[in-house]
Amino acid sequence: MNDDNLSNATILSKLIQYAKMYRDNLENKNILFVFKDDKDVDYIETEFLAKNFQHLTGVKYRGLKDTVKFYELCLDSKLEEHKIKQTKPLLIKLKFNVLSQTMKIHKTANMIGSYNGNSYSIYSDLETKKLAGSQNACLGFIPIGDYFIPNTNLDTSIFPNKLKYLLREDDRSPILLTFRKNIEDKQYTELTHVMKKLDLQTLKLPKEILEKINVPEFFPQKNEMVTKILNEKQNVAKTAEDFDVNRLVGEHAFTVRDKDNTSKKYKILHGDEHEEVIARQIASDFNVSEEIAKDIFSNAIEKNALEDEVKQDTSTTTKTKNIDNYKDFEEDGQEFTNDV
Repeated sequence: MNDDNLSNATILSKLIQYAKMYRDNLENKNILFVFKDDKDVDYIETEFLAKNFQHLTGVKYRGLKDTVKFYELCLDSKLEEHKIKQTKPLLIKLKFNVLSQTMKIHKTANMIGSYNGNSYSIYSDLETKKLAGSQNACLGFIPIGDYFIPNTNLDTSIFPNKLKYLLREDDRSPILLTFRKNIEDKQYTELTHVMKKLDLQTLKLPKEILEKINVPEFFPQKNEMVTKILNEKQNVAKTAEDFDVNRLVGEHAFTVRDKDNTSKKYKILHGDEHEEVIARQIASDFNVSEEIAKDIFSNAIEKNALEDEVKQDTSTTTKTKNIDNYKDFEEDGQEFTNDV
């Protein structure tokens, strides 16, 4: 083996290190890159899953094609050195040179653009669509569904003019802002990168981006705009009469359906306290006020088809049994991170 290449022992050790960085920074996360496209502010959303990690390392593992399992072996420190396969040792070395940077792409990326098709040296078969990173290290992304998925990890310090060598001149931009969230969350609540000398007080973000973020501590001047946008959304079909309520035959439950044909099911709860629980859940599911949600619930109760479902049970034993079967509701709090 070439003395300049990494040994399997070194690769094994670094894989464990980088897998933990991926877990802590990127796994099951969406990263939102906001950038200036000509005169307009634009964005892309990316998604990082467990199955994406192995490809970014360039390492193959004998007898295993399951990329999620490979990632889990890295995290559990259960890799076997003799099973590590280096089909392109130089490529692996280059990838490992920058993994400590690209595993924190939400903080290190300051430029983004479309790949121009250029190839160079070891990267002769490069295939990707978007590149985001710094001059010396970047990730490549391909569009799949609603998100861009990472499909390559590059040491761009070897290119002439570094990262700019790979970006189309008419489609490369500084990254203004980067946000991060868990994939199950609806809005981005963590701002992780701000372009140097960017004035947040004067930055005008389009409505589409403002709807995706919720970081008022960084955009106090946007609060009125965000509130207006949310109110506009909330007032589209926001009277109780705009929701269809139907009983599920044979079940202690009913469904609520809005004009967009979104339907949710709720188990019937007895008593004023549990009416509040259902109302809060309806309010959360359909983005309405609790007052409107209570009206929706009242409409359900008033329907003759539901009369037999809402009779109070005087038996303590039966009431306890019924309540135990009801859907629990828990309000999740959100944490905001000031790490920029």
